[in-house]
Amino acid sequence: MGQRTYLSKITPKKAATLFEANNFLPFFWLTLIRAEHLAQVEPAMREMYEMAEDEEAFEKYQDENTLDAANINISKKDAIANMQGALPLISVGYPEWLPLYQDFIAYIDKFVEAEDRLALDIYALSAFTDIDDYITGLREDLQAIANHEPAKVTGYFADGQSIILTGYVTHEASQFSGQSPQYKKAIKQPVQRPASKPLPVPKAILMTVIAIALLYVPYRGYLKEGWSFTVVCMIAALLAFVYYSIKQLWRAIRK
Repeated sequence: MGQRTYLSKITPKKAATLFEANNFLPFFWLTLIRAEHLAQVEPAMREMYEMAEDEEAFEKYQDENTLDAANINISKKDAIANMQGALPLISVGYPEWLPLYQDFIAYIDKFVEAEDRLALDIYALSAFTDIDDYITGLREDLQAIANHEPAKVTGYFADGQSIILTGYVTHEASQFSGQSPQYKKAIKQPVQRPASKPLPVPKAILMTVIAIALLYVPYRGYLKEGWSFTVVCMIAALLAFVYYSIKQLWRAIRK
């Protein structure tokens, strides 16, 4: 089941998604932030992760809180400064990516206003692993970026697949695809999610059990309203999750 991540622009009047990705975290997004930004949202991310396994508790949490609490928010000024600070890392460690990175900085600088903020909605990727492992991995990569240690940055890209650096442009950011020849070149390349390590067997078993248990939700909906469109969609999505979980369990057993 896909897990989407988003990079959005928050203006005084509205929010607009600029870039999005499915099942991966674009590397350039990480250069927008520092470890302290992650630390600010870590409590909310952990609370949401704990609540996600209990449908009733999670619904109550949604009623009492905003899910945006787990988004990393940063001012344009700080984002530009952080990206410029990462230029040595890119130019020395990944010189072939430098033109695309410069295009990315130029786009943010031109099309994000001084009073706007940038928001990274990356919590969903914690579904692929344990929340402790996810946050630790993010923290270590942010530290490697700050220290200009490209060899220690892992898991966000694959050779020859530059699209994984920026994510996909949305309608709101169509100017970027128009002004960046490097992006046009990147989207023509095949995209694959970087290979991940198999989950530990206990975690894979737990994921499978949770996936199967969640099928009770659409079953309860069926008892109330019959074969409605919502019930059918929920069943389809959860069956996909069950299939994914079983595949992860099989990988864990075979490793």
